[in-house]
Amino acid sequence: MSDPRRRTVEGTRALLDWAAGLRLVDIPARVLRKAALVVGDNIAAAVSVADQPEVRFVQQQVAATGGRAEATVFDGRGTRTDRYSACLANTVACSWPELDEGYSVASCHGGLYVFGPSIAEAEAEGLTVGDVVRAVAVGYEVAARVARTWTFPRFTVHPHAAYSAIGGAAATAALRGLDGAGFHRAATAAATMAGTGSYNHGIHGGLVRNVWAAQGAWTGMRCADWAPGGISGLPDSLYEVYTEAFGVEPKPDQLSDGLGDAFAIMDGFHKIHACCQSAHTAVDAALVLVGTLSEKGTAAIERIVIDTPRLEMDNKAPANTLAAKFSIPQIVAATLFYGHCGAEAFTDASLSEPEIVRLRNAIELKPWGPADPHAR
Repeated sequence: MSDPRRRTVEGTRALLDWAAGLRLVDIPARVLRKAALVVGDNIAAAVSVADQPEVRFVQQQVAATGGRAEATVFDGRGTRTDRYSACLANTVACSWPELDEGYSVASCHGGLYVFGPSIAEAEAEGLTVGDVVRAVAVGYEVAARVARTWTFPRFTVHPHAAYSAIGGAAATAALRGLDGAGFHRAATAAATMAGTGSYNHGIHGGLVRNVWAAQGAWTGMRCADWAPGGISGLPDSLYEVYTEAFGVEPKPDQLSDGLGDAFAIMDGFHKIHACCQSAHTAVDAALVLVGTLSEKGTAAIERIVIDTPRLEMDNKAPANTLAAKFSIPQIVAATLFYGHCGAEAFTDASLSEPEIVRLRNAIELKPWGPADPHAR
């Protein structure tokens, strides 16, 4: 076995053994508070889009086809269905407004991947808030460390497709009290379920992008189902998937170094702008600019130059609200027009507003700074 492969196998085992053995009393209070904040933040994101047509379609579908009423769908209508369907519907909703919590160290939305499974499983089994926050902290740690170990050098595969199944499996395994062997079976199986969703789907408005995390979370729950029956991946499944199949060189130390000393969830961020986080610095700059405009308002603006490492986010004619949230021209133009970058900046009306269209076409992106595409 090659050294990187051997080290990733050892690191995976150490991480999952640690995750299985972590008790609620072992987790610092600040980490538990952060996990609770992640849950609350993501519930709010899910509830905010209960009337979005596509989200409502999914919610109605699971209500019509789901199983026994054991877990809540956050649709504002009192819907309850089986835990797997609730997980799927709630994760789709949470992903939709682009306001879910995210991870600042690597491209990964750990909270999104563990939110749906943790809430649905805990409600179905009558578990406690303490059980939920422990599962969120554990699942987040596993997903974030996998994302740090296999960081895509360019934005090719979207993290929602790549890491969500592992996060969902780890959170569910924590709630079910699986031992190290059970965690290992669930997580290695989940790794083989990683999707190949292209990052460009977000930029160009492929709405299936908003389903990837939900599908992964659902799959992760199922992998935890199958683990007690002996269904698992291989000891080197993570290496096989992320290095051999995806071609990403691993950083094995990220899997297990410092376990329990620093929790990944503490490096999570909470959005105040309803768009891709890579554009938030541009939003902040635009908000400063709003305060300096003359009485002519945006009509006085002839040209805008934005320095950014994300040159691919240059869609001047976004086809829908998802594409708008990944279009720096739309993000900045709408911020200048509305004076904020909330949900209103990405409605269908905002996409066709003549002044926003004019501003989008007045924007030029120029390359900025380091070659690292993850630089914010």
